[in-house]
This record gives sequence, C-alpha cells and structure tokens, in this order.
Amino acid sequence: MPASLASFVFYHPYARIFTCACVFALDWVLYAVDPTAHSKKETFIPVVGEAASFVFRKYPPHGWSLVKIEMWLFCIVFGCMLGRVIHHGILRDFLKLEMFGAYQPPKLRTKGSWTVMLLTVTLALPAGAYAYNAITRITYPRWYKDYTLTNRLGMSEESFAYITTMFTFVADFWAVFAILDQLLQDDMLSHTGPATAHEICPAEADGADTQGAPQWVYSGRFRKRYHGWSGPICRWWDRWRITAFWASFLACSTIVAVLIPGSVVAWEHSKGSTETVRALIASLVAMLDVAILAQDWEFPSFNSALDIKLPGLPQFEMDVHSAHWGRIYVSGKWMSYGPLFVTIVLDLNAVNTLIGYHPKDYAQYTNPRTNRIYFVDTWTEANRVGLNLTWAARNGNMTHNFTDPGLNSRFIGTPYVWKLLVCIPPLCAYLALLVFMWHRSRYLQTLVENVPISEPEEACSSPT
Repeated sequence: MPASLASFVFYHPYARIFTCACVFALDWVLYAVDPTAHSKKETFIPVVGEAASFVFRKYPPHGWSLVKIEMWLFCIVFGCMLGRVIHHGILRDFLKLEMFGAYQPPKLRTKGSWTVMLLTVTLALPAGAYAYNAITRITYPRWYKDYTLTNRLGMSEESFAYITTMFTFVADFWAVFAILDQLLQDDMLSHTGPATAHEICPAEADGADTQGAPQWVYSGRFRKRYHGWSGPICRWWDRWRITAFWASFLACSTIVAVLIPGSVVAWEHSKGSTETVRALIASLVAMLDVAILAQDWEFPSFNSALDIKLPGLPQFEMDVHSAHWGRIYVSGKWMSYGPLFVTIVLDLNAVNTLIGYHPKDYAQYTNPRTNRIYFVDTWTEANRVGLNLTWAARNGNMTHNFTDPGLNSRFIGTPYVWKLLVCIPPLCAYLALLVFMWHRSRYLQTLVENVPISEPEEACSSPT
C-alpha cells in the first residue's frame, strides 16, 4: 500500500470512529472470556491497591486516624507539586513536548498538567502507605497485623472486573462520541471557513509564547483532504449537538450497565479461549488505545486551528480562575482524551494480569482432561487459607458434593516466555508513539531556531 494511501486510510474520520468501535468490541469480548471476571478471590493490584487502602480502608482507633488522614493529604499535595515540577521542568521545558505546552502561548503552557499530577499522586500515595506501615510497626506493633496496608482492595476479582469494565465501556463511549463531535464540528466549520487565515498564516494562530516562538498548525491538509466527508449530517449535528451527544452517550452507557451483570455476556467459543488468546486480545486493546491518540489530526500538540467546542458543552474551553487556587484550564482535546489515559492504565494492567494468570491465584482450577477452568463460587471458601484447588479434591472425591461452576475458557499451561510475545505489538506501538513525539519536538525546535518570525499584523492580512 503506498504511503499516501495508508495515510489517507489511517487518518480518515471513518477509520477513527472504527478504531474506537473496535476497542469497545474487543473490551466486550475480553470481559466475556476472562476467567478472572468470575473469581471470588480478593483482588490485589500493585501500587493502586496500596493507594486505595491508604485513603479508604483500615483506619486505626483513637487519634491515629487523624495521623493517617494527615499523611495521605500530605502525599496528595506532594504528588501534585512533584507532578507540576515534572510537567514544567521535564516534559515541557526540557523535552519540549507540544502536548504538554512547549512552544505554546502562556494560556496553554499548562496543558496536560492535571494528567501528570494524577499519575504522580497515584505513585506518591503507595510511598506514603509504606511509610505509614513502618511507623505503625514501630509505634504500635499489636496493631500492625490488623491495620497494615496492603495491595488488596477488600473486594472480589469479580466485583473489581465489573467496576473496571464498566468504566472502560463508559470511557470507550465517551471517546467515540467526543471524537465524532470533534469531526462533525470540524467539517461544519470547514464549510464556513472561519479558520482559513489561521491555516494560511500560522503566526496568527495565537502567535507567540513567552519566548516569541511561533505556533504552527498542520491539520489544514487533513481538512482539505476530508472536506465534506459527513455530508448533511454535520449541519443536523450543529443544530442538535448537545442534545444528541448526551442522549447517545447516556443511552449507550445505561444499556451496557444493564447488560454486563446479566447472562448475555456469558458467551464463549465452543472450545473456549486459552490464556494466550486472552492475553493477545488485551494486547490488541492496549495497541488500539494508542492508535486513537495517533489518529488525531493535531497529535501530539492537540492544538486546533478551528474553534472546536468541548464535547457535549456549549463553551470552547474550561477556564476557571481563583484567587486561592490559581487557574484551572482544560482544553477540548484533553477533556476528550483524559479518560483514555486512565483506560490505558487499566488495559495495561489487564495485559499484565492475563500474561501472568494461573488458576490457583484466583481460587480456580482445571479439569485435567479438557483443561476447562472451574472456580470456587463463594467468597468465604475462595479466600480460605489452605484451600486444596485440584480436580481430584474438588470433583474426584465422592464423599463431598462440590458444585463448582465451570467455564468454557481453558488453561493449557503455555510457557510464560511464549505469552510475553503477545506484548510485542503494543510495545512497538508505544515506542513508535514516543519516537514520533520526540521527533516532532525536535522538528519544532529546529523551526523556532531557524525560521524568522514576523509580527502577526505584518505576516498576513486579516480575513474579510
């Protein structure tokens, strides 16, 4: 396939919507065939588990509860400060990444800071949990066993799978309708042509940052290439945009929330999936998450030359000023793709879980003849210490009447090394994404250093 044709197909609006639909479909299939979604074992997640236990669980009596609250509040403040330093000092000023505010006007130089602070807070809370455990063990050893913070969340794998899957589906629907909203607004505005001068004259596109660097906009070629792709739909969407957006988003989310707990998702292939197939599906989902970002016409800068409104809202941006808390600014692109970053973390966790999956870790076992997976169906028994999880003990002992449910999913004991091979596609996608962002930042730095900058009013005339 020629490079120009591949680019045309990859960035086409229909391809962008199709990618989001594929992510939703694969998430649905993954939930249906994932054996951990049926486990009654208490769930555990490294890092996130400690953070959740630190904030929401295991509060000691008396005044130590206040000490714990003060510690996790300090960790949140410290994480926000650390995230701000990483965003400003490394991502924006040192690496000079556009999507984090490099080469931007002062208004946009904090782009992405909330996402970075969320990640640093998530890492700071487990560190505070380890410090809290050390203090508890030294000060009150008799409390250590009852109030020590671990990576266990106090809920079953089944409940956790439902919560994360529900969030993933809602985020998928949000991405679908947010991208569709952007594309239809874009196609509508391209008919009226309010941003023609911005595309012809980049110096006027909110022209200079604090160092006088120009703002470059490269999405004009995509608008010319796909001009009129939506036909008359964009005019109808422009009239009913807010109503149609929220009605479609809420309806789809409600339908999925009703269907997930039911038996409608309990379908599988007649022979069942193996652990390699399940890990491959999770890897494809993680790879398509990156594709959603890479298909954006303004990636990685997320700067649009057109006045695109926020998804489902009448304003163009969220800009809140406070004398005490400073300024909170969220652009349309970050509001559209913000939930996607959380979804990426959940999908990577799913890849890690399915690659390292073993039935015994989830109170499950297999039939040695068919390799089908069976699971213990009660919370008390699934979390009992010393539980004998073998086929002979659970189903071969005629003195006990076990009725453990079975799945069509199978576990055949594929070597761990072979399962790691399914990580190659998403790993290559993430590396390509980082290389593209780095190349883009270096290219912009070259332009800033070598291209002479003219005053906006002298660069081109105002549109008539």
